[in-house]
Amino acid sequence: MKIPDSLPGKTEAAARDILRQVGLVGAPSTTTANSATIPAGIVITSKPAPGQSVGVGTSVELIVSTGKVVVPELGGLVRDQAEAALKELGLVPSVVEVENSQVEPGKVTDQSVPANTAVEQGKTITIAVAKAPPPPPVPTETPTPTATPTPKPTKKG
Repeated sequence: MKIPDSLPGKTEAAARDILRQVGLVGAPSTTTANSATIPAGIVITSKPAPGQSVGVGTSVELIVSTGKVVVPELGGLVRDQAEAALKELGLVPSVVEVENSQVEPGKVTDQSVPANTAVEQGKTITIAVAKAPPPPPVPTETPTPTATPTPKPTKKG
């Protein structure tokens, strides 16, 4: 007998019903796992895996989505890599550029949620990306209103 291919994508209760109907037993406990794409409470897979042959009465462990994903470490990545890594996990990147003379422009310097934190699918993660600070002002190149001769006569009274 084979583990039904229809288990992934079902609710845990529906998957347990399917197992009972085909003569298999759902394991007493359920394993949860993070998933970027499968909503919370939905079966990701089973152990043994769907499609595998097993004996009648075999206990089948269901792996159910938590609806969460683990935020990756983004520090040091370039902006495009960081945004792609978040999107791949179903997260929404929000970029803030921050002047930083210590870090190469375009590299991630900070993230709003620490690495290895589990967050809900679709959460927005803000990343700080270094941008070069403006060049220091050079006094001779900065025009000021007092440099023009017209205001001076008005100050003399």
